[in-house]
Amino acid sequence: MPAPTDVATTESEEKENTVYITNTGTKYHRADCRHLSKSKIPIDLESAKEKYSPCGTCKPPS
Repeated sequence: MPAPTDVATTESEEKENTVYITNTGTKYHRADCRHLSKSKIPIDLESAKEKYSPCGTCKPPS
């Protein structure tokens, strides 16, 4: 019988791997960054790193 998955860990990992971009920006951000506008768009970290650079203010994972 497979071991039960730890849902909290999975949700936490997913949250850490999600960053946010805007329609017109060139940086990716943490969810609570002051530079995000109403157009904040969730994107996974790996995809963001391919096209955007990390915000210097909120310092998301890079």
